[in-house]
Amino acid sequence: MMFDIFLNLSKREKNLIILALVAVCLFVVFLLSKNIIDSYSLSSQKLLKAKNDYEYVISKAELLNSSLISNSTDINQIEAYIKDLFSNPANDLKVENLKESLRISFRTNNIKDAMSISDEIAKTLQRQLIKISYSKDEQDTLVELYFINF
Repeated sequence: MMFDIFLNLSKREKNLIILALVAVCLFVVFLLSKNIIDSYSLSSQKLLKAKNDYEYVISKAELLNSSLISNSTDINQIEAYIKDLFSNPANDLKVENLKESLRISFRTNNIKDAMSISDEIAKTLQRQLIKISYSKDEQDTLVELYFINF
């Protein structure tokens, strides 16, 4: 029935109807794509805000943790913190409380890891470093750090 009416129209009327249908289809596609782009933009902004909030909280937590560790005299707490900081490259971690110093010793696979881990521990503990000892074995490197004890 509808198709018969369409066939009875002149060529110009058929072209106008087809053009109108194409315009409506393009308008619908435009609306859908605009909605998707707006949703993506809003999601990107929310992601950026959440990421910034997360980084802020992490930095404050690290600052608090670092402050607590630098003032701590509990050997187990210091050892646990260092193990959390360097799980993989440092082996045989030992923290000992000597008379006037705090000794931290560990083993690494190479001297480069030993130096970077030593530097990070010294920065994290924020204590005065009085002696560093590096000893190279056949397989690994033994590091001993001595800090002034509070």
